[in-house]
Amino acid sequence: MAMALCMIMQLDSNPANPWAVAEQFCRGYAEWITLTPQEITAMPHLIGLRTAIPVIWALSKTERPNPTNLVQAIRRMQASKAWMSHHHPQLISLLQTAFAA
Repeated sequence: MAMALCMIMQLDSNPANPWAVAEQFCRGYAEWITLTPQEITAMPHLIGLRTAIPVIWALSKTERPNPTNLVQAIRRMQASKAWMSHHHPQLISLLQTAFAA
């Protein structure tokens, strides 16, 4: 899940060319850890779960959530899901290349 958070931050850091930043991040990360094929396959799902956390957190609080913050979190989650459905193969390919054994 930690790598999913970092990956989201990398992809968001350069909207004009997110893949260059993500590739550099993965290469650096791969110097320290390895990912199994199962972990690589799970990464898009983990990223999706990570973007759902702000929504779940806002809804789980005892006080009423700020509607603006909640709407922003839901939109971010929807945008992430749409982005992932379009870029899933490219992300998997990037991860397989960076973390090839």
